[in-house]
Amino acid sequence: MRKISLKKEYSTPTKVCFGVMDPEGRKRCTMDIDFSPYDLGELKAKGMDAVAAAARFEDELKEMISGLIGKEWECSGGWEDIMGPVREAVTSYFGR
Repeated sequence: MRKISLKKEYSTPTKVCFGVMDPEGRKRCTMDIDFSPYDLGELKAKGMDAVAAAARFEDELKEMISGLIGKEWECSGGWEDIMGPVREAVTSYFGR
């Protein structure tokens, strides 16, 4: 199983950009997760609440990482630094 950590590089109201780091602290790649109002509106129209929408983005993030490094990986740090801003944006949008 590969060990990784995530390091947030920057975030905007609709995106979080982060590095995927190996155990030695070397950046293996840079990725971003977008959560535009349009995307959130589609999820809301499908009947999702904020919790389900945030879980959907979390699943997409896991799929993106698995597509890059394979299905067997474990994140040793930084997950909340990435998902925190995503959850905040989703909660803010759904609270409208």
